[in-house]
Amino acid sequence: MTVEEKTWALLNQALEVYQDNPRAVGWLQTQCARFAEPLRIAVAGAEGSGKSTMVTALVGAPVTSPIVSWPSRGLGDLILVDEPSQDADAVLFLLRHPADTVPMDGGMHTIAVLSHADELGGGRVDALISARQIARRRRREPEIGEVCDLIAVAGLAAAAGRMVDETQFDALALLAGCGREELAPWLLSADRFVRPECPAPVQPEVRAALVRSFGLFGVRLAVTLLRQGCDTAPKLSAQFQQRSGLSDLRDGIGQCFAEHAPVLKSRTALLALEALLRRELQPGAGALGVELDRVLAGAHEFRALRALSSLRTGRTVLTPELADEARLLLSGAQAAPDTLGRWKEIAEDSLLSSTDRATARVVVRTCEEALVSGMTG
Repeated sequence: MTVEEKTWALLNQALEVYQDNPRAVGWLQTQCARFAEPLRIAVAGAEGSGKSTMVTALVGAPVTSPIVSWPSRGLGDLILVDEPSQDADAVLFLLRHPADTVPMDGGMHTIAVLSHADELGGGRVDALISARQIARRRRREPEIGEVCDLIAVAGLAAAAGRMVDETQFDALALLAGCGREELAPWLLSADRFVRPECPAPVQPEVRAALVRSFGLFGVRLAVTLLRQGCDTAPKLSAQFQQRSGLSDLRDGIGQCFAEHAPVLKSRTALLALEALLRRELQPGAGALGVELDRVLAGAHEFRALRALSSLRTGRTVLTPELADEARLLLSGAQAAPDTLGRWKEIAEDSLLSSTDRATARVVVRTCEEALVSGMTG
């Protein structure tokens, strides 16, 4: 049985155990219904980390509700919520500064986001290059927690870039038409850029609105892109998604969350059931608790997700070829018998680190289950 099937069986078993407890039954029915709903992703972070801006960037429209349905193209339907809770299956945890930490209970269901990545390079057009280098280094640090990934995003530019209108585009085009040497000194800071004496052919209040919407990094980036031939608002918007890091974040959500939605939803339901058993004492619940502990401890799908996270962040340092093969196998690729034998040897290689050997053991188990499934399917 898969972990989803085991979870469903446990929830129905719990409904029988708690059938005389209306409060518990209602709560369990809600958990059962959640299995048919989209994956829920909480957007969390300290004050000033840019949560609403990041949700706007992902959805592509201003958002006022704390719960947003996101019919994301290519990722399936997802739901974004504005804070973590027992109802969230995965978390985007926003970091304002690279030195900020991620809650250590994040683990396999958390992507950390450097949400003000443009500030790390002083708002320069190449700021995201520096931010991505910082993110790569920090992924390997134990202080960041066992996150699925750490991704650099210029949040303000990402949000504004999704919604470039013709008025904004025309104003940016006028700025791009200025000579480089003439405009560059005024783009050194937001304060200088909005001064009345700035020679740009755009009114100060319009320049101020552009800075509020795009940030100084976004204005600089837009001017650069327009000078390079990005001649329509849709083209500019597409470039902003790529250059702001938003495309990287969408890819990360797809690979870490959307592709593993059933497993993540199972984990949420099992942890919620564990909380119910602690909170609501009931005759007959003891055996249910024992079975729940067995599923939580033995679910190979959870170990596979942890291994994938370690590979993605670089905590598992296999050769590029082995790492690529491990990712494919852990993601469901068919394994051949000789593949299983080779990974058994890797799992016993004393020259590898304990983390690498642990990852290899998870790959071995994945291959074994795939081969058994192939023979019985």
